[in-house]
Amino acid sequence: MSDGITFDGGRSWGEVSGMAGKTAIVLGTADGIGRAVALGVAATGARVVCVDVNPSIAEAAADQIRQGGGEAAATTADVTDRLQVRKAVAFAAATYGSVNYCVDVVG
Repeated sequence: MSDGITFDGGRSWGEVSGMAGKTAIVLGTADGIGRAVALGVAATGARVVCVDVNPSIAEAAADQIRQGGGEAAATTADVTDRLQVRKAVAFAAATYGSVNYCVDVVG
């Protein structure tokens, strides 16, 4: 997945930002800003773990990223529950080996 924008030397935003190949968790991927952030992070070449309290919404965000050529997984968490958030982080680490970024766009 790429935004098609290139910088000095023809490098992509993912190469310039250093996010390409990294893993990012995005909390709150239902719509609006959260969905846009997830798609923007995916455009850098990062793997995105879409997290929402609603499992079908989290999966829809991940599907949209995959349809655009990006790599994404989905899980659920209520961010008011620390245990659920820890499980979401553990899922991301188990799926992609590590977590490099976490973006909270809930609410």
